Amino acid sequence: MTQSPIDADVIARLKSDLGEEIAGRLLASFAQEIRSKTNAVLAAIGESDGLAARDQAHALRSVSLEYGAVELADVAGAIEKGQAVEAARLQDCCERTLVALATVH
Repeated sequence: MTQSPIDADVIARLKSDLGEEIAGRLLASFAQEIRSKTNAVLAAIGESDGLAARDQAHALRSVSLEYGAVELADVAGAIEKGQAVEAARLQDCCERTLVALATVH
């Protein structure tokens, strides 16, 4: 069995603290945000702009940790540290995270 890219405990706490409706809205907004931030990282990588890639990866890692997207945070963290990460790996991780998010709200 494959581990979920989302920490279920973080999502459960969010729902418990804010209620299902507000948590659902926040998670939907988060899904849009990670898509946007992932695209920004991918664009910077495509332009060979290491500084922009690290800056965008930092933003992606931060928001991912806030919402329990641990796998995406790990990949973004590697980019932030200047490690070589294939664009396809980041894109795949983003897609798996979005699929997982769709099942939790």
